[in-house]
Amino acid sequence: MKALILAAGEGQASYPLTDTRPKTMIPICGKPILEHTIELIKEIAINEFVVVRGHQGDKIKDYFNYGHSLGVNIQYANQKELNGIGDAILKARKYWANEESGEYFLLVYGDTIVNSNIYNNVMSLFHTIHKPIAASCLTAETHMYGNIFMGPKGNITRIEEKPHGAASGNYVLMGVFLLPVRFFDYLEEANADIEKAWKLLIEKDNLYTSIWEQSWVDVGYPWHILNANKILMKTWNKASIASSAVLEENVIFSGPIYIDENVIIKSGTVLRGPCYIGPDSFIGNNVLIREFTTLGKNSVVGYGVELKNTVILDNSKIGRLSFVGDSVIGENVEIGPGTMTVNKYQQGGTIKVKIGNNEIDTLLTKIGSFIGDNSLIGATHTLLPGTIIAPNTIIPNNNTLGKYIKE
Repeated sequence: MKALILAAGEGQASYPLTDTRPKTMIPICGKPILEHTIELIKEIAINEFVVVRGHQGDKIKDYFNYGHSLGVNIQYANQKELNGIGDAILKARKYWANEESGEYFLLVYGDTIVNSNIYNNVMSLFHTIHKPIAASCLTAETHMYGNIFMGPKGNITRIEEKPHGAASGNYVLMGVFLLPVRFFDYLEEANADIEKAWKLLIEKDNLYTSIWEQSWVDVGYPWHILNANKILMKTWNKASIASSAVLEENVIFSGPIYIDENVIIKSGTVLRGPCYIGPDSFIGNNVLIREFTTLGKNSVVGYGVELKNTVILDNSKIGRLSFVGDSVIGENVEIGPGTMTVNKYQQGGTIKVKIGNNEIDTLLTKIGSFIGDNSLIGATHTLLPGTIIAPNTIIPNNNTLGKYIKE
């Protein structure tokens, strides 16, 4: 059996992080989302993968090559024009050309993080009933996903893609399916309309659901990166410190922390796990790194900095006496000394973030900033809650910033 992973979408709602990479290549706890997915699928003895690439697709191939370093085989299909999920699936049809229509394949939307092996759950149900399976779960925001309607035996009777109002169901699709190869024929018959293809599958083959009751996140908006980071870190139960790491005297840590190779941590620093420090990073004196913080490789954190519930990508620097909380910082970003990411409204309430022309209510009372790759933020700034900074932005010293900064 092979796995088909869809990784072609632009992920516009995850701006600014997806402006310079595919969404599936956003790193969580030191690995891209796509790598976490492949590793879990490998655990159920599937080693053959087809990845559909599109936006910034070369970065997927550059990182994984053909998958040999992970002990798997990866082939690629290309969706040059982003014409929807059905079209993306059909781009990979040639890799199943020699298989019988009744053979099965695993279909995965590549932007989901879970806290344990959802693919094992789906496979277990399949071995029991030998019917097509779709993973589903309950969520508060049903309008963002494909909604399912179920019969009394767990069979799916209808799927509505991103409905509103009365059309909404209670359970949503999670982007994990076990499907017969003839599903490609249904997509052809439906002219690549995924909703019509689901209808054909339900009518001709039946479709059952495997209900997922554990933690998961579909990384849609940039603050979902923080949710994904937290979900993975909550599964940790011990500390791991590489033998090449150097921790000076009076470094205090508690909880599960992961310190990678060649990290240097100066005296007086406090680490409260779970947190992750990527390889070749430098942490200055008297730094406080609080729960659910990830530092990518070759990070530099200056004297007296406080980090909290934050994901910082590779090769970025945080200047001394700064506070970065509830934020996502891109690659090759430099934040000047004395910069503060304010993470809540003075008057209280949920934080609203402007993504493109839309203002989105995060439903969260604490949200910091989201800074694109290769940006340079000068010294002594106050970044208001929900600030978005485009990639390649250079901001002079000593400004108070508003909600949405373009290059």
